[in-house]
Amino acid sequence: MRFFNVMALLYPNFRNEFHSAILVGAAIIGLSSCSDKMFTPPQPATEAAVEIPKASVLSRNLIEIRYKPTSSPNRYDAQIKWPSYDGSIRFFDEKKVSLSDEAIKTNEFNIEGLEGGVERIFILETQNKDKTMRTQIELLLLPPKDLVLGQSLNADQDLNVTAGRIFISDNVTIFTNDHCLSFEFNELIVGNNVKIYNFEPNTKAVTEKNGRNGGCFKLKGKTAKGFIKFFSNSEQGGDGVPGFPRCLGTHAAEVFYDCFGTNGGNSGKRGSFLLELENSSNFDFDFKILDVAGGARGEKNPSLTPHDRTKICLAFKGDGRQRYLTCDIESIKGNDAAAGKMCFKLKTGVDYECIEKN
Repeated sequence: MRFFNVMALLYPNFRNEFHSAILVGAAIIGLSSCSDKMFTPPQPATEAAVEIPKASVLSRNLIEIRYKPTSSPNRYDAQIKWPSYDGSIRFFDEKKVSLSDEAIKTNEFNIEGLEGGVERIFILETQNKDKTMRTQIELLLLPPKDLVLGQSLNADQDLNVTAGRIFISDNVTIFTNDHCLSFEFNELIVGNNVKIYNFEPNTKAVTEKNGRNGGCFKLKGKTAKGFIKFFSNSEQGGDGVPGFPRCLGTHAAEVFYDCFGTNGGNSGKRGSFLLELENSSNFDFDFKILDVAGGARGEKNPSLTPHDRTKICLAFKGDGRQRYLTCDIESIKGNDAAAGKMCFKLKTGVDYECIEKN
C-alpha cells in the first residue's frame, strides 16, 4: 500500500495506468481460457440410417411396362413396375374386376396371357397411407404382334413385314416369284422342312417370251432358331415357235414355204437372298443353285428348201394373227439364267459376304 502511495506521488497518472494494466491482464487471461474451449476438436457424430422417402403420388410416367414372350405365338406376359409407394395399390381390368385379392405390397405386378397386337386397358388404383386420397391410372397395354406363316405362300406382290417374332410352321414352302419379300424381327422361329424358292422348279414363260427374274428374300433380325433350305432359280425362257407349214393364200402357187422357227426366250436372272442375324447360334441353312435353261429355239419346218431362205412369208397362226418370218436367219436357244446374289451376315458386325453364283 505504501508503494502504491509513493508511486502515486511521484507519477500522478500511475493510479489510472495501473488499473488499466490490471484490466488488460484480466482480459488476456479470460481470452486464453475461452480460446481453449473454442478450438476443442468436434466429437464425431453418430451415423444414423437415412431412409429414402417413398413416392406419395404415382403418375403414369413413373410406371414401366415390359412384355415377355411366351412359347406360344402371339402370347405375352406383361411386367408392370413402379417406384416404392407410401400407400396401397390394386389392379383392375377394363370391367373393373379386381386382379388381386388384396392390396399389392411390392412394387411390381404381372399380367399373363395377353394377346399380341391387341390393346387392353387396365386400371391401377392407389390409396395414400392415411386413406384420405384415392386415384386411378389407366394403363394401355399393347404387346407386339407376331407373324405366323402357317401355310405355303406363293407371292403375288412385294411384302415388307416388321414383327416382334415370326413363326414359320412345319412344311411351309415360300415362292418369291418376281417379288421382294422382306422380314425384320426380334426372333425368328422356324419349323421343320421349311423351303424358300424364287420360282417353282421348271416354271416356264409363255412362248417366245423371256423368263422373269427371281425376286428377293430378306431376313434381318436379332436371333433365329431352326433350319431353312434356300433354292435359287428364276423363270425359264419360253420356247421359240417352230417354223410354220406351207402358207395358205388365194394365190397358192405364189406362196412360199415357211421359214425357220423363232428364238427361244432368255431365262430370268436368279433371285437374291439376304440374311442378317445378330445371333445365329441356334440357326442354320442350306443353299442350292437350280439349273434354269433358256427357252428352246423353234425348229425349222421340214419342208423348207434352200431357195426359201431369202423369201418373206406371210403366215397365219390358228388365231389368225399375221406373222412375218425372214427365211435367212436361223433361230437360237435362249440364254440360261444369270447369276443371283447371296449375302450372309451372321453373328458378327462385319460387312456382308456377298457371292454371285449361277
